[in-house]
Amino acid sequence: HWWEEQANSRAALKAFFTVRVGDMGLLVGVAIIFGASGTFSIQGISQWAMDAGTNQTVLIWAAIALFIACIGKSGQFPLHTWLPDAMAGPTPVSSLLHSSTMVVAGVFLVARLYPVFFNGFDIGIPGNTNFVAVIGGITILIAAGLAFVQDDIKRVLAYSTVSQLGYMM
Repeated sequence: HWWEEQANSRAALKAFFTVRVGDMGLLVGVAIIFGASGTFSIQGISQWAMDAGTNQTVLIWAAIALFIACIGKSGQFPLHTWLPDAMAGPTPVSSLLHSSTMVVAGVFLVARLYPVFFNGFDIGIPGNTNFVAVIGGITILIAAGLAFVQDDIKRVLAYSTVSQLGYMM
């Protein structure tokens, strides 16, 4: 009966399309990195990203595309709204979303390919501002604030999860 309710059906579509945006970012980012570095090896990609001779424009676009994938999968700002809405479904499904590797996949991608993000987002902003940390911080504040005003316990847990994912970023 979950698919018969209009709100649940819209929430499922929202989750599907938002995560697909992240998938497109992943596809484009991997294509850019493979085209520029010539390898799928994490070590090779990290060496390519840290090399002073790497084209900064290519590195920026690869980092942007991969970060879109990370924020889509991990529910970071501004693509954070799909996760709480997906909790409208049955509890076993929502529990699977919270405990699964899907929402942590973006955090893991940032951790494994951090040289791409570190050098890709190093665009000369004073104070060495880390763009990944800024997005994580915004996500923490927005999700924690939204968790305070929810009256459905599943949505409170969902926003709490989003906030914790912001800490991980």
